[in-house]
Amino acid sequence: MNASASVKTIADATQSEAILGATGRSSTVAIYPTMLNHLLGTKFKLVMGYAGSAEAMLAMERGEVEGHSTTWEA
Repeated sequence: MNASASVKTIADATQSEAILGATGRSSTVAIYPTMLNHLLGTKFKLVMGYAGSAEAMLAMERGEVEGHSTTWEA
């Protein structure tokens, strides 16, 4: 998450919406936050269409989105 984002924890994400950048619906970048929304009641909103994680991270730096879900390996 971006340092300026109000959501810092999963508990925060159940109270406030967090806008995340994602590549596409079938990517793990989108699947994990969607699962958390359904299972834990988080309020992650996904902005789809970024070409890859690097582009989504750049969007976060620009302030277009508040965060990006990615794997540890990335």
